Amino acid sequence: MGCEEIRNRLADDLRGELPEPDRAELHDHLASCEACRDEFASFERIWMQLEDIPAPRAEAGVMRARFNQMLDAYSDGIAAAAAPSRWAGVNSRIAGWWPRWFSQPIAQAGLAGAMLFVGVCVGGMGRAAEPPSPPAAAADIVDLRRELHDMREMLTLSLMQQQSATERLRGVSGSSQIEQPGNEIVRALLDTLMHDPNVNVRLASVDALRRFATQDVVQQATIAALGETSFPLVQIALIDFMVETKDKGALDALRRLSEDAMTNEAVRGRAAWGVQQLNL
Repeated sequence: MGCEEIRNRLADDLRGELPEPDRAELHDHLASCEACRDEFASFERIWMQLEDIPAPRAEAGVMRARFNQMLDAYSDGIAAAAAPSRWAGVNSRIAGWWPRWFSQPIAQAGLAGAMLFVGVCVGGMGRAAEPPSPPAAAADIVDLRRELHDMREMLTLSLMQQQSATERLRGVSGSSQIEQPGNEIVRALLDTLMHDPNVNVRLASVDALRRFATQDVVQQATIAALGETSFPLVQIALIDFMVETKDKGALDALRRLSEDAMTNEAVRGRAAWGVQQLNL
């Protein structure tokens, strides 16, 4: 294996997915190549930090059961709406003696205005007579919002694990709409950035990670991804990410990239620009 192929297989080795012959060849290479060995050590530290992030509080089984209940209720509602209404016969009889002049727009507008006036008056009296809402109602609302938040996270994580690149892209983009996402979302975005085979999905993960740019694990992972990925567009997006977030810890990585003759020319130029911007 060459150095480039070794670097592409580091993540597979850390996940335990590398076949034993390939794993032995990889570690033989690491024993003789100091540059790859240093990169593996750095990548391993980041991987251990990702594992230290606590799991989300919601149980997937419980959330899936609730989600299935909601789907069943929705299906029952659709079936009920499609069934013939028992009021259909009553409506037809009422239409027989209903005055024809009520079908005129002016009469309908007057009737609607009168009903609105009565409704406002009755509603005001009802609100005045209502007792204050019990504290339990507020607690129920909070619990409901939490359940909806957890369900949205579960759906987003599920999309990011699909085989279809379109579905994974939907999951990555949808993560930006979750308020106060959990650490599981951050882990999934970093994993997507480092390993997803589709360049568009990786680019979307860079955008989604901007809201977590102050986290040390995100800064270290983006630096590692800059040297690991072979997609020039992703490398340029990561350089812009580091400049926008003023991550001076990325200076060494950017300098190495700008001086690497094997790197894409546009990427080298962007890396040199990034060094200049971070040194201002």
